[in-house]
Amino acid sequence: MARIRSLLAIQEIIMRRSVPLLLPLLLAMTLPLSAMAEELVILHTNDTHNHLQPFKDRDGSEVGGAAHRAAVIAAEKKSHPNNLVLDAGDVFQGTPLYTFFKGEVDMKAMSLVGYDAGALGNHDLDDGWANLKTQLKFAQFPMLCANVTTTDGDPVFLPAMTFLRGKIRVGVIGLMGAGAWNNVAVNSRKSLKFNPIVPAAKKWVAALRDRVDLLVLLTHNGLQEDQALAKEVPGVDVIVGGHSHSTVPKPILVPNDNQNGIGGTLVLQAGSYGRFAGRLTLDVEQGKITKYDGELIPITTQVAVTGNNAIDSMVAPYAAKVDTQMDQVIGNSPSGLSTAGKFGGETPLGSWLADMIRESGKAEIGIINSGGIRAELSAGPVTVRKVFEILPFENFVASMDLSGQTLIDLSAKVVERLYKQQAGTLQVSGMSFRGKDGKLVGPVLVKGKPIDPKRQYRVAIVDYLLGGGEGPYFDKHSKLTVYHELLRDLMIARVKTQKVLGSPDVGRIVIEPASH
Repeated sequence: MARIRSLLAIQEIIMRRSVPLLLPLLLAMTLPLSAMAEELVILHTNDTHNHLQPFKDRDGSEVGGAAHRAAVIAAEKKSHPNNLVLDAGDVFQGTPLYTFFKGEVDMKAMSLVGYDAGALGNHDLDDGWANLKTQLKFAQFPMLCANVTTTDGDPVFLPAMTFLRGKIRVGVIGLMGAGAWNNVAVNSRKSLKFNPIVPAAKKWVAALRDRVDLLVLLTHNGLQEDQALAKEVPGVDVIVGGHSHSTVPKPILVPNDNQNGIGGTLVLQAGSYGRFAGRLTLDVEQGKITKYDGELIPITTQVAVTGNNAIDSMVAPYAAKVDTQMDQVIGNSPSGLSTAGKFGGETPLGSWLADMIRESGKAEIGIINSGGIRAELSAGPVTVRKVFEILPFENFVASMDLSGQTLIDLSAKVVERLYKQQAGTLQVSGMSFRGKDGKLVGPVLVKGKPIDPKRQYRVAIVDYLLGGGEGPYFDKHSKLTVYHELLRDLMIARVKTQKVLGSPDVGRIVIEPASH
């Protein structure tokens, strides 16, 4: 109990919270387990990525927006008084509102929505812990993470909280997965330490399990990883997850040895960018789930914001400050450059950007990580705003010398990841390779000729890759690293120079049909 009070005090200092933050926990520790079935509704989002205003989805429909999200959540809370509103991380990064204001607008908007707690996402650390700490001052909800500490092992975030909803005591534990942590740039995670997720989860589940009716892990970990976690950590009733941007229409029940009435753990995730709010409805009786149902509620501009326009009013002056320069037209893309299939092989926009990186670094080969390309380039005028949406991260081009063998190994790893449908795929320029059944087929080519394993090649990449987030190919093998311009600035300049954007050549990454 003293340990938990200490952790709460740390979070109070970080967020400048008041004493009432302690009350849900203290009350939950003193009340008996519920003796009658009660309804609890968990409303959840994840990976909203700074999409505070409505935007056009791939099908052209207007979706999202924090005000419309607030309206949906307010209606659900009115219908279901026993509710908990959770977000599974990656609130930051994705539109110019983050680039200019670094999360301040997000924290204010989420507070107006009425979140009870959020998880730490990797992109929430894009500008480091110092920035996140500053932005948390605008939040009226705690950010939870039990397994990211100082390098000395001291708590940074509140690891867990309990909430009293009716007579139902709910424990919520925040966790980040290893894959998410590895996506945090090295410079952004200075002074912080990642601790393995499974031991941390087991520790806090053991601490809270006997004190609550329902135990929830709020994770930024990925859908597959959450399903594995449900099998590895007993005693968890629900995992509300994020990171993989997975749209899970109905709760996934992962069978295990839980004696919770359903014989398993429910795993949830609600897509990305605030397109949906997830809703899980549970009936809980004497610490057991007697009934459950769940769905995703679409967030569209058809949702009336009456009574919730405080968010739009709050966002408007911030948006106005960036609109003038952001809406400047700098070029035209007659056919557009798609990102479709960027995790399945080459994609037009990825190849175009890799060409840009290669040219900027005066290199033979250009490489960009697929995950760093956050939007496609639709047909028509190209604005500065669109460049910011495509490349929201503060990344630079860096060039270095890599051996041919390193590039062969890298190509083999990309083919393997594509086959296994894993993250960490790349878009390339100046080189090409083929794969089948997860293996390289034939030689890796540079400018149409087989690569020489012993030769050194000049390679230009995104500096994010220097941290080893996609593997130890760039941070350990470089003889000399030269930093060039900010990626967004390069794209703006290239669009202005080209004026009319054409499609790049194809055949850089070819995946042959699988064997039968």
